Amino acid sequence: MRRVTLLLFLAFLFLSSSLIVGCSGDSGGGSGGGGDTVINIAAISGVTVPVAGATPASPAINTEQYTGTVTWNHGTSAFDYSVSYTATITLTPKEGYTLTGVPANFFTVAGAAATNPADTGVISAVFPATGAPGVINIAAISGVTVPVAGVTPASPAISTDQYTGTVTWNHGTGVFGLLTSYTATITLTPKTGFTLSGVPANFFTVAGATATNSANTGVIIAVFPKTSSLIYMVHINGDTFTMGSPGGEPNRNSDEVQRSITVSGFYMGKYAVTQAEWYAVMGTDPSSVKGANLPVTNVSWNNAVEFCNTLSEMEGLTPVYNTTVNPPTANWSADGYRLPTEAEWEYAARAGTTTAYNTGDGINGSQANFWNSGHGNTLIPVGEFDPNAFGLYDMHGNVFEWVWDWYAAYEGNHLTDPLGPVSGTDRVARGGSWFYGVEYVRSAYRSYVSPSYAGSALGFRVVRP
Repeated sequence: MRRVTLLLFLAFLFLSSSLIVGCSGDSGGGSGGGGDTVINIAAISGVTVPVAGATPASPAINTEQYTGTVTWNHGTSAFDYSVSYTATITLTPKEGYTLTGVPANFFTVAGAAATNPADTGVISAVFPATGAPGVINIAAISGVTVPVAGVTPASPAISTDQYTGTVTWNHGTGVFGLLTSYTATITLTPKTGFTLSGVPANFFTVAGATATNSANTGVIIAVFPKTSSLIYMVHINGDTFTMGSPGGEPNRNSDEVQRSITVSGFYMGKYAVTQAEWYAVMGTDPSSVKGANLPVTNVSWNNAVEFCNTLSEMEGLTPVYNTTVNPPTANWSADGYRLPTEAEWEYAARAGTTTAYNTGDGINGSQANFWNSGHGNTLIPVGEFDPNAFGLYDMHGNVFEWVWDWYAAYEGNHLTDPLGPVSGTDRVARGGSWFYGVEYVRSAYRSYVSPSYAGSALGFRVVRP
Protein backbone atom coordinates (compact mmCIF):
# COMPACT_ATOMS: atom_id res chain seq x y z
CA MET A 1 0.00 0.00 0.00
CA ARG A 2 2.73 2.38 0.94
CA ARG A 3 4.61 1.36 -2.17
CA VAL A 4 1.62 2.14 -4.43
CA THR A 5 1.15 5.49 -2.78
CA LEU A 6 4.82 6.37 -3.30
CA LEU A 7 4.69 5.41 -6.94
CA LEU A 8 1.58 7.49 -7.46
CA PHE A 9 3.29 10.51 -5.79
CA LEU A 10 6.40 10.18 -7.99
CA ALA A 11 4.23 9.94 -11.07
CA PHE A 12 2.46 13.16 -10.05
CA LEU A 13 5.76 14.98 -9.62
CA PHE A 14 6.94 13.85 -13.05
CA LEU A 15 3.81 15.03 -14.79
CA SER A 16 3.97 18.41 -13.01
CA SER A 17 7.58 18.89 -14.01
CA SER A 18 6.80 18.01 -17.62
CA LEU A 19 3.99 20.59 -17.73
CA ILE A 20 6.24 23.29 -16.30
CA VAL A 21 9.03 22.56 -18.79
CA GLY A 22 6.53 22.50 -21.67
CA CYS A 23 5.17 25.93 -20.73
CA SER A 24 8.58 27.55 -20.46
CA GLY A 25 9.75 26.21 -23.82
CA ASP A 26 7.42 28.53 -25.86
CA SER A 27 9.96 31.41 -25.96
CA GLY A 28 11.87 29.65 -28.76
CA GLY A 29 14.99 31.01 -30.62
CA GLY A 30 14.47 34.99 -30.99
CA SER A 31 15.31 37.75 -28.59
CA GLY A 32 11.85 39.30 -28.85
CA GLY A 33 8.45 38.10 -27.98
CA GLY A 34 6.30 35.89 -30.13
CA GLY A 35 9.31 34.73 -32.15
CA ASP A 36 9.96 38.23 -33.76
CA THR A 37 13.49 39.49 -34.30
CA VAL A 38 14.56 42.62 -32.42
CA ILE A 39 15.29 45.52 -34.81
CA ASN A 40 19.02 45.99 -35.16
CA ILE A 41 19.41 48.60 -37.96
CA ALA A 42 20.43 51.61 -35.92
CA ALA A 43 21.33 54.18 -38.61
CA ILE A 44 18.29 56.06 -39.87
CA SER A 45 18.99 57.44 -43.32
CA GLY A 46 17.21 60.07 -45.41
CA VAL A 47 16.91 62.80 -42.78
CA THR A 48 18.87 65.77 -44.14
CA VAL A 49 20.69 68.31 -42.01
CA PRO A 50 18.75 71.63 -41.89
CA VAL A 51 20.17 74.41 -44.07
CA ALA A 52 19.00 78.01 -43.65
CA GLY A 53 16.67 79.01 -46.45
CA ALA A 54 15.84 75.42 -47.45
CA THR A 55 12.41 73.84 -47.01
CA PRO A 56 12.45 70.87 -44.60
CA ALA A 57 12.11 67.43 -46.17
CA SER A 58 9.92 64.74 -44.60
CA PRO A 59 11.07 61.56 -46.34
CA ALA A 60 9.36 58.18 -46.03
CA ILE A 61 11.90 55.95 -44.26
CA ASN A 62 12.04 52.35 -45.41
CA THR A 63 14.44 49.53 -44.50
CA GLU A 64 14.15 45.73 -44.39
CA GLN A 65 13.12 45.98 -40.74
CA TYR A 66 10.95 49.06 -40.42
CA THR A 67 9.25 52.03 -42.06
CA GLY A 68 9.15 55.51 -40.60
CA THR A 69 7.94 59.09 -40.84
CA VAL A 70 9.66 62.39 -40.10
CA THR A 71 8.15 65.57 -38.68
CA TRP A 72 9.90 68.83 -37.75
CA ASN A 73 9.30 70.86 -34.64
CA HIS A 74 8.75 74.10 -36.59
CA GLY A 75 6.39 72.74 -39.22
CA THR A 76 6.99 73.06 -42.95
CA SER A 77 8.35 76.63 -43.22
CA ALA A 78 11.88 77.23 -44.47
CA PHE A 79 14.73 76.83 -42.04
CA ASP A 80 15.98 80.07 -40.53
CA TYR A 81 19.54 81.10 -39.73
CA SER A 82 21.23 80.28 -36.41
CA VAL A 83 18.40 78.00 -35.14
CA SER A 84 18.61 74.44 -33.78
CA TYR A 85 15.88 72.21 -35.23
CA THR A 86 14.51 68.87 -34.00
CA ALA A 87 13.16 66.06 -36.17
CA THR A 88 10.85 63.44 -34.62
CA ILE A 89 11.17 60.09 -36.36
CA THR A 90 8.51 57.47 -35.71
CA LEU A 91 9.36 53.90 -36.73
CA THR A 92 6.93 51.06 -37.37
CA PRO A 93 8.41 47.50 -37.37
CA LYS A 94 7.80 45.34 -40.40
CA GLU A 95 6.38 41.82 -39.99
CA GLY A 96 8.79 39.58 -38.12
CA TYR A 97 10.52 42.45 -36.31
CA THR A 98 9.92 44.09 -32.98
CA LEU A 99 11.00 47.15 -31.05
CA THR A 100 10.82 45.25 -27.79
CA GLY A 101 14.36 44.74 -26.75
CA VAL A 102 15.72 47.86 -28.53
CA PRO A 103 17.90 49.64 -25.98
CA ALA A 104 17.63 53.32 -25.11
CA ASN A 105 19.45 55.72 -27.45
CA PHE A 106 20.07 52.93 -29.92
CA PHE A 107 19.22 54.76 -33.12
CA THR A 108 21.49 57.23 -34.93
CA VAL A 109 20.78 60.10 -37.31
CA ALA A 110 23.66 61.59 -39.29
CA GLY A 111 24.48 65.12 -38.15
CA ALA A 112 22.19 65.01 -35.10
CA ALA A 113 22.17 63.99 -31.46
CA ALA A 114 19.54 61.22 -31.50
CA THR A 115 17.75 59.79 -28.45
CA ASN A 116 15.06 57.17 -28.01
CA PRO A 117 13.56 55.41 -24.95
CA ALA A 118 14.12 51.65 -24.67
CA ASP A 119 11.70 49.40 -26.56
CA THR A 120 10.34 52.28 -28.71
CA GLY A 121 10.79 53.62 -32.21
CA VAL A 122 10.24 57.28 -31.40
CA ILE A 123 13.52 59.07 -32.00
CA SER A 124 14.25 62.74 -31.30
CA ALA A 125 17.03 64.03 -33.56
CA VAL A 126 18.39 67.39 -32.41
CA PHE A 127 20.50 69.17 -35.04
CA PRO A 128 23.09 71.86 -34.37
CA ALA A 129 22.09 75.46 -35.11
CA THR A 130 21.99 76.35 -38.79
CA GLY A 131 24.79 78.51 -40.10
CA ALA A 132 24.75 82.28 -39.88
CA PRO A 133 24.16 84.19 -43.17
CA GLY A 134 27.04 86.03 -44.81
CA VAL A 135 27.21 89.71 -43.97
CA ILE A 136 26.74 91.87 -47.07
CA ASN A 137 30.09 93.28 -48.16
CA ILE A 138 29.37 94.92 -51.52
CA ALA A 139 29.53 98.57 -50.51
CA ALA A 140 29.33 100.39 -53.86
CA ILE A 141 25.76 100.83 -55.04
CA SER A 142 25.76 101.28 -58.80
CA GLY A 143 23.10 102.56 -61.18
CA VAL A 144 22.08 105.70 -59.30
CA THR A 145 22.87 108.60 -61.63
CA VAL A 146 23.87 112.08 -60.53
CA PRO A 147 20.97 114.54 -60.94
CA VAL A 148 21.23 116.86 -63.93
CA ALA A 149 19.00 119.90 -64.31
CA GLY A 150 16.27 119.35 -66.89
CA VAL A 151 16.55 115.55 -66.78
CA THR A 152 13.89 113.17 -65.45
CA PRO A 153 15.20 111.11 -62.48
CA ALA A 154 15.84 107.42 -63.06
CA SER A 155 14.78 104.83 -60.48
CA PRO A 156 16.76 101.74 -61.49
CA ALA A 157 16.24 98.27 -60.06
CA ILE A 158 19.47 97.53 -58.20
CA SER A 159 20.73 93.95 -58.21
CA THR A 160 23.99 92.31 -57.09
CA ASP A 161 24.92 88.79 -55.99
CA GLN A 162 24.08 89.80 -52.42
CA TYR A 163 21.05 92.09 -52.57
CA THR A 164 18.37 93.81 -54.61
CA GLY A 165 17.28 97.40 -54.13
CA THR A 166 14.94 100.22 -55.10
CA VAL A 167 15.55 103.95 -55.51
CA THR A 168 13.17 106.82 -54.73
CA TRP A 169 13.83 110.56 -54.99
CA ASN A 170 12.79 113.14 -52.43
CA HIS A 171 11.09 115.32 -55.04
CA GLY A 172 9.14 112.56 -56.78
CA THR A 173 9.36 111.98 -60.52
CA GLY A 174 9.52 115.55 -61.87
CA VAL A 175 12.55 116.79 -63.77
CA PHE A 176 15.53 117.96 -61.77
CA GLY A 177 15.72 121.71 -61.31
CA LEU A 178 18.68 124.05 -61.32
CA LEU A 179 21.08 124.57 -58.42
CA THR A 180 19.14 122.17 -56.21
CA SER A 181 20.44 119.41 -53.96
CA TYR A 182 18.49 116.15 -54.36
CA THR A 183 18.33 113.10 -52.10
CA ALA A 184 17.85 109.49 -53.20
CA THR A 185 16.65 106.87 -50.71
CA ILE A 186 17.94 103.42 -51.59
CA THR A 187 16.34 100.42 -49.88
CA LEU A 188 18.23 97.12 -50.05
CA THR A 189 16.83 93.61 -49.55
CA PRO A 190 19.35 90.80 -48.86
CA LYS A 191 19.29 87.77 -51.11
CA THR A 192 19.20 84.24 -49.63
CA GLY A 193 22.36 83.55 -47.68
CA PHE A 194 23.11 87.18 -46.87
CA THR A 195 22.19 89.53 -44.07
CA LEU A 196 22.40 93.20 -43.20
CA SER A 197 23.09 92.34 -39.57
CA GLY A 198 26.72 93.21 -39.07
CA VAL A 199 26.84 95.92 -41.74
CA PRO A 200 28.51 98.95 -40.13
CA ALA A 201 27.11 102.46 -40.14
CA ASN A 202 27.87 104.50 -43.28
CA PHE A 203 29.17 101.41 -45.07
CA PHE A 204 27.53 101.91 -48.45
CA THR A 205 28.72 104.32 -51.14
CA VAL A 206 26.96 106.02 -54.03
CA ALA A 207 29.03 107.67 -56.76
CA GLY A 208 28.71 111.46 -56.70
CA ALA A 209 26.80 111.56 -53.40
CA THR A 210 27.36 111.64 -49.67
CA ALA A 211 25.82 108.34 -48.54
CA THR A 212 24.80 107.40 -45.00
CA ASN A 213 23.20 104.31 -43.48
CA SER A 214 22.53 103.15 -39.94
CA ALA A 215 24.30 100.03 -38.71
CA ASN A 216 22.59 96.73 -39.57
CA THR A 217 20.25 98.32 -42.12
CA GLY A 218 19.98 98.61 -45.88
CA VAL A 219 18.33 102.02 -46.03
CA ILE A 220 20.83 104.41 -47.58
CA ILE A 221 20.35 108.18 -47.84
CA ALA A 222 22.36 109.56 -50.76
CA VAL A 223 22.60 113.37 -50.79
CA PHE A 224 23.84 114.82 -54.08
CA PRO A 225 25.45 118.25 -54.53
CA LYS A 226 23.42 121.02 -56.11
CA THR A 227 22.75 120.57 -59.77
CA SER A 228 24.90 122.72 -61.99
CA SER A 229 23.89 125.52 -64.30
CA LEU A 230 21.58 124.41 -67.06
CA ILE A 231 23.56 126.09 -69.80
CA TYR A 232 26.94 124.87 -71.03
CA MET A 233 29.08 127.98 -71.15
CA VAL A 234 32.38 128.71 -72.89
CA HIS A 235 34.69 131.50 -71.76
CA ILE A 236 35.55 133.91 -74.55
CA ASN A 237 38.69 135.95 -74.01
CA GLY A 238 38.38 139.62 -74.91
CA ASP A 239 40.25 141.18 -77.84
CA THR A 240 39.98 143.69 -80.65
CA PHE A 241 38.57 142.62 -84.01
CA THR A 242 37.23 144.04 -87.25
CA MET A 243 33.44 143.97 -87.24
CA GLY A 244 31.54 143.99 -90.54
CA SER A 245 32.55 142.73 -93.98
CA PRO A 246 35.05 143.96 -96.57
CA GLY A 247 33.75 145.62 -99.70
CA GLY A 248 34.59 142.65 -101.94
CA GLU A 249 32.79 139.95 -99.92
CA PRO A 250 30.13 138.19 -102.05
CA ASN A 251 26.52 138.97 -101.07
CA ARG A 252 27.67 141.79 -98.81
CA ASN A 253 25.08 144.30 -97.63
CA SER A 254 25.63 148.02 -97.18
CA ASP A 255 24.93 147.90 -93.43
CA GLU A 256 28.01 145.73 -92.82
CA VAL A 257 30.47 148.64 -92.67
CA GLN A 258 33.75 147.56 -91.14
CA ARG A 259 34.97 149.10 -87.89
CA SER A 260 37.42 148.24 -85.12
CA ILE A 261 35.76 146.95 -81.97
CA THR A 262 37.21 145.81 -78.64
CA VAL A 263 35.19 143.41 -76.51
CA SER A 264 35.85 142.38 -72.94
CA GLY A 265 35.91 138.72 -71.95
CA PHE A 266 32.59 136.98 -71.28
CA TYR A 267 30.95 133.57 -71.09
CA MET A 268 28.71 132.41 -73.93
CA GLY A 269 26.40 129.44 -74.33
CA LYS A 270 28.13 126.67 -76.24
CA TYR A 271 24.85 126.02 -78.07
CA ALA A 272 21.69 127.89 -78.85
CA VAL A 273 19.19 127.42 -76.02
CA THR A 274 17.45 124.09 -76.53
CA GLN A 275 13.83 123.17 -76.02
CA ALA A 276 14.78 121.00 -73.02
CA GLU A 277 16.58 123.95 -71.44
CA TRP A 278 13.69 126.29 -72.13
CA TYR A 279 11.25 123.81 -70.62
CA ALA A 280 13.39 123.35 -67.50
CA VAL A 281 13.28 127.10 -66.87
CA MET A 282 9.92 128.21 -68.23
CA GLY A 283 7.83 125.02 -68.02
CA THR A 284 6.58 125.34 -71.62
CA ASP A 285 7.81 124.65 -75.13
CA PRO A 286 6.57 127.14 -77.74
CA SER A 287 8.53 125.56 -80.62
CA SER A 288 6.58 124.53 -83.69
CA VAL A 289 8.99 121.68 -84.46
CA LYS A 290 9.47 119.65 -81.28
CA GLY A 291 12.62 117.99 -80.00
CA ALA A 292 14.41 118.22 -76.65
CA ASN A 293 17.79 118.85 -78.26
CA LEU A 294 16.50 121.12 -81.00
CA PRO A 295 16.90 124.88 -80.57
CA VAL A 296 13.91 126.49 -78.95
CA THR A 297 12.06 128.59 -81.54
CA ASN A 298 8.92 130.68 -81.77
CA VAL A 299 10.27 132.90 -78.98
CA SER A 300 10.24 136.67 -79.27
CA TRP A 301 13.01 138.97 -78.12
CA ASN A 302 10.84 139.80 -75.12
CA ASN A 303 10.46 136.05 -74.36
CA ALA A 304 14.23 135.61 -74.55
CA VAL A 305 14.79 138.44 -72.08
CA GLU A 306 12.26 136.88 -69.70
CA PHE A 307 14.10 133.53 -69.95
CA CYS A 308 17.39 135.22 -69.05
CA ASN A 309 15.92 136.81 -65.94
CA THR A 310 14.16 133.63 -64.81
CA LEU A 311 17.29 131.55 -65.26
CA SER A 312 19.31 134.13 -63.32
CA GLU A 313 16.86 134.00 -60.42
CA MET A 314 16.90 130.18 -60.41
CA GLU A 315 20.67 130.24 -60.05
CA GLY A 316 20.74 132.95 -57.41
CA LEU A 317 22.17 135.57 -59.78
CA THR A 318 21.16 139.18 -60.20
CA PRO A 319 18.80 139.57 -63.19
CA VAL A 320 20.07 141.91 -65.87
CA TYR A 321 16.79 143.19 -67.27
CA ASN A 322 14.14 145.44 -65.81
CA THR A 323 11.01 144.18 -67.53
CA THR A 324 8.64 146.44 -65.61
CA VAL A 325 9.31 149.11 -68.22
CA ASN A 326 8.77 148.94 -71.97
CA PRO A 327 11.14 148.45 -73.60
CA PRO A 328 13.15 146.61 -70.94
CA THR A 329 16.35 148.21 -69.72
CA ALA A 330 19.59 146.48 -68.76
CA ASN A 331 21.79 146.61 -65.67
CA TRP A 332 25.16 145.90 -67.26
CA SER A 333 26.86 145.40 -63.90
CA ALA A 334 24.54 142.51 -62.94
CA ASP A 335 26.00 139.00 -62.95
CA GLY A 336 22.96 137.27 -64.46
CA TYR A 337 22.26 135.87 -67.90
CA ARG A 338 21.57 138.15 -70.85
CA LEU A 339 21.55 138.28 -74.63
CA PRO A 340 24.88 139.03 -76.31
CA THR A 341 25.43 142.40 -77.82
CA GLU A 342 25.72 142.43 -81.59
CA ALA A 343 29.46 143.09 -81.27
CA GLU A 344 29.92 140.17 -78.84
CA TRP A 345 27.97 137.87 -81.12
CA GLU A 346 30.02 138.63 -84.25
CA TYR A 347 33.29 138.48 -82.33
CA ALA A 348 32.33 135.04 -80.98
CA ALA A 349 31.09 133.82 -84.37
CA ARG A 350 34.28 134.83 -86.18
CA ALA A 351 36.53 133.25 -83.54
CA GLY A 352 39.55 135.04 -84.91
CA THR A 353 38.68 134.72 -88.61
CA THR A 354 38.25 137.56 -91.11
CA THR A 355 36.57 135.55 -93.87
CA ALA A 356 32.88 135.43 -94.75
CA TYR A 357 32.41 132.34 -92.58
CA ASN A 358 34.48 131.02 -89.71
CA THR A 359 35.09 128.02 -91.98
CA GLY A 360 36.74 130.22 -94.62
CA ASP A 361 35.40 131.88 -97.76
CA GLY A 362 32.76 129.20 -98.17
CA ILE A 363 30.61 126.82 -96.13
CA ASN A 364 28.71 123.63 -96.99
CA GLY A 365 26.18 121.18 -95.58
CA SER A 366 28.82 119.30 -93.60
CA GLN A 367 29.50 122.50 -91.67
CA ALA A 368 26.13 124.20 -91.18
CA ASN A 369 22.38 123.85 -91.65
CA PHE A 370 20.89 126.31 -94.15
CA TRP A 371 18.38 126.13 -97.00
CA ASN A 372 19.16 123.32 -99.44
CA SER A 373 22.20 122.24 -97.44
CA GLY A 374 21.02 118.62 -97.33
CA HIS A 375 19.31 118.59 -93.95
CA GLY A 376 15.70 118.47 -95.05
CA ASN A 377 15.16 122.21 -94.85
CA THR A 378 14.21 122.01 -91.19
CA LEU A 379 15.68 122.30 -87.72
CA ILE A 380 18.32 119.82 -86.60
CA PRO A 381 19.69 119.14 -83.10
CA VAL A 382 22.34 121.48 -81.76
CA GLY A 383 25.98 120.47 -81.95
CA GLU A 384 25.81 118.40 -85.14
CA PHE A 385 28.81 120.10 -86.73
CA ASP A 386 32.33 120.92 -85.59
CA PRO A 387 32.60 123.95 -83.30
CA ASN A 388 34.50 127.08 -84.24
CA ALA A 389 37.88 127.96 -82.77
CA PHE A 390 36.22 129.32 -79.61
CA GLY A 391 34.37 126.04 -79.00
CA LEU A 392 30.96 127.42 -80.03
CA TYR A 393 28.52 125.37 -82.10
CA ASP A 394 26.11 126.42 -84.83
CA MET A 395 27.09 130.07 -85.05
CA HIS A 396 26.24 129.67 -88.72
CA GLY A 397 22.74 128.50 -89.58
CA ASN A 398 20.05 126.34 -87.94
CA VAL A 399 18.36 129.32 -86.22
CA PHE A 400 18.80 133.07 -86.25
CA GLU A 401 19.79 134.28 -82.79
CA TRP A 402 18.44 137.33 -81.00
CA VAL A 403 20.98 139.88 -79.74
CA TRP A 404 20.51 142.90 -77.47
CA ASP A 405 20.92 145.71 -80.00
CA TRP A 406 18.32 147.79 -81.74
CA TYR A 407 18.87 147.76 -85.48
CA ALA A 408 20.45 150.83 -87.10
CA ALA A 409 23.41 151.70 -89.25
CA TYR A 410 26.70 151.33 -87.41
CA GLU A 411 27.95 154.50 -85.77
CA GLY A 412 31.45 155.15 -84.54
CA ASN A 413 34.73 153.32 -84.82
CA HIS A 414 37.35 152.07 -82.36
CA LEU A 415 34.74 151.35 -79.76
CA THR A 416 34.90 149.18 -76.64
CA ASP A 417 31.91 147.01 -75.73
CA PRO A 418 29.35 148.96 -77.81
CA LEU A 419 25.73 148.47 -76.81
CA GLY A 420 24.12 149.70 -80.01
CA PRO A 421 21.49 152.43 -80.41
CA VAL A 422 19.55 153.56 -77.34
CA SER A 423 16.22 153.09 -79.11
CA GLY A 424 14.72 151.71 -82.26
CA THR A 425 11.91 149.73 -83.86
CA ASP A 426 13.49 146.34 -84.57
CA ARG A 427 16.00 144.19 -82.73
CA VAL A 428 18.92 142.49 -84.48
CA ALA A 429 19.11 138.76 -85.12
CA ARG A 430 22.30 137.06 -86.30
CA GLY A 431 23.61 133.82 -87.81
CA GLY A 432 21.11 132.82 -90.49
CA SER A 433 18.91 129.73 -90.27
CA TRP A 434 17.65 126.55 -91.89
CA PHE A 435 15.05 128.62 -93.74
CA TYR A 436 17.51 130.95 -95.47
CA GLY A 437 20.23 130.46 -98.05
CA VAL A 438 23.97 130.31 -97.57
CA GLU A 439 24.51 134.07 -98.00
CA TYR A 440 22.43 134.73 -94.86
CA VAL A 441 24.68 132.66 -92.59
CA ARG A 442 27.74 134.86 -93.15
CA SER A 443 29.44 136.15 -89.99
CA ALA A 444 28.66 139.79 -90.86
CA TYR A 445 25.05 139.37 -92.03
CA ARG A 446 22.54 141.44 -90.04
CA SER A 447 18.85 140.59 -89.84
CA TYR A 448 16.32 142.64 -87.92
CA VAL A 449 12.76 142.05 -86.78
CA SER A 450 10.20 143.37 -84.31
CA PRO A 451 11.00 142.31 -80.72
CA SER A 452 7.50 140.86 -80.47
CA TYR A 453 7.99 138.54 -83.46
CA ALA A 454 8.31 134.80 -82.77
CA GLY A 455 9.13 132.53 -85.71
CA SER A 456 10.16 128.93 -86.42
CA ALA A 457 13.63 130.00 -87.62
CA LEU A 458 14.45 132.28 -84.70
CA GLY A 459 16.05 131.35 -81.36
CA PHE A 460 18.84 132.70 -79.13
CA ARG A 461 21.82 131.91 -76.96
CA VAL A 462 22.88 133.52 -73.69
CA VAL A 463 25.99 135.15 -72.24
CA ARG A 464 27.23 136.06 -68.76
CA PRO A 465 30.02 138.35 -67.56
